[in-house]
Amino acid sequence: MSKTRKMHLPEWATAGAAFIYYWIMALYKLTEAPIWQDEAMEFYCSLPVKGAIRGVTELATMYERMAYIQQQPPLYNWLMSLWLRVGEGEWWYRFSSVVFGFGAAVGLYFVIRRLCGRYMAAFCVVIYSSMYILMYYIKEASEYSLLLLIGFWLVYVWFLLCEEMSSRRILVFTLLCVLAVFTHYGAVFLVVPFGVSVLVMAFRRRDWRS
Repeated sequence: MSKTRKMHLPEWATAGAAFIYYWIMALYKLTEAPIWQDEAMEFYCSLPVKGAIRGVTELATMYERMAYIQQQPPLYNWLMSLWLRVGEGEWWYRFSSVVFGFGAAVGLYFVIRRLCGRYMAAFCVVIYSSMYILMYYIKEASEYSLLLLIGFWLVYVWFLLCEEMSSRRILVFTLLCVLAVFTHYGAVFLVVPFGVSVLVMAFRRRDWRS
């Protein structure tokens, strides 16, 4: 009879190690690259400034600047206008994207945990944190990490709906769909197929629970 026991690590240890690895990778050389043009435009459109800026623009409000320059949904700039009230430094500005990326990593963890268990979930967070192109954009202040955050949690709620349909879960799913589209128009490619699948499930299941 073998006396060898399988090593059993508590979830806080495996998940914690994976998330610490994310923070190390995301914060490493966060401000090494200069501010890119699209980052500067996002900053300019998110400044909580009322009135024209002398020598810069005659557009009086943040909303006018967004409509004229960005032609994109306003959610990211709304959030950044609040974020920039705390500080406008380069590190703090880019740190916002790192925070959104962490929220996405947590969403990824819960999705994979539900599908494959906690060890695979922690492993996927490590892979997520090791992807060069992903970390490249997470270290850039833009709406992409926010969209990733909303997308992972939308998928997680979709899995919950597959298990049990309820009015509360439908409401949360709908809210995430709206937030995704208000973050980036490209989110329709995620929202439409998932939304249609939820409608199909809703018609098949009439015994919703609140």
